[in-house]
Order: sequence, then C-alpha cells, then structure tokens
Amino acid sequence: SSVKSYKQLSKISDNEDDITGKLDEFCKKNLTAEIINSKTAPFIQEESQEYFYRAEYMRQTILNEFPDISVNFLEEYVDDKYGEIFE
Repeated sequence: SSVKSYKQLSKISDNEDDITGKLDEFCKKNLTAEIINSKTAPFIQEESQEYFYRAEYMRQTILNEFPDISVNFLEEYVDDKYGEIFE
C-alpha cells in the first residue's frame, strides 16, 4: 500500500538524516582539507589526479568508521562533501 511505502521511505529518510548527522560530525574532525591533503599529496603527480585520490581517501576513511553504509549513499555524500571542503 502507499501508506506502507511512505512509512518505509520515511524510515529510510530518517535513517539517512541520522547517518548524515553522524557523518558530518565525523568529517569535521577527520576529513578536513588539511588532513586529506596531507594523506594524499604524496600520491598526486598531477592536478588532474587530485579529485580521484582525495575522494578515494574520503570514501575509505568513512567506510572504516561506518562499514555498513550503502555504497550509493556514500558516493553521493562524498561528492557533496568534497565540494564543501575543496571548492
């Protein structure tokens, strides 16, 4: 039924809001531009590689802390957060 679907979507949305809040707190402490750059700079040979290495470091750091996070949600979150941190 549509009520059941709405409740499931609502639960998912609440869950994502909860996860987003936890991720935001985690990122404030662990994924600043300074930290990300210090961890990725040794691997970056060209400017075109910056996004790849930085985003991969962000994904791995988040996955280590939140191993059950959905891959799609993680990708979206990292894309958004990357823009906040580096642009």
